[in-house]
Amino acid sequence: MKIIEGIRIFNNRSDDVNVRRKYAELLGTIAAKLNGKYLDDTLQYLVNGLKDKSWSFRWSCQQVLAKKWNEKQLDIIVQYLVDELQNINRYYC
Repeated sequence: MKIIEGIRIFNNRSDDVNVRRKYAELLGTIAAKLNGKYLDDTLQYLVNGLKDKSWSFRWSCQQVLAKKWNEKQLDIIVQYLVDELQNINRYYC
C-alpha cells in the first residue's frame, strides 16, 4: 500500500516537471521488480502521465511504457490508446 500512497502523494504535490520526469524514470526501474497490484498501479500512473501538460514528463512515461509488459498490462495500455484515439478523432475502433 505504501507505494500506491507514495504515487498519489507525489503526483498531487509536485509541480516541478524535472522532478516528476525523474520520478517516472525511477518508477520504471522499480516496476521491473514489482508484481500484482503494485505493478498495475504503477502502470496506471504511467499511462495517466501520457496526458500530462509537460512534454518531457510525457516522454519519460512513454519510455518506461515501451518496456516489456505482460498481457494484462498491455491490454491496459492498448485500451488507453484506443480510448484516446476515439476522443481525439471521434472514431470508433
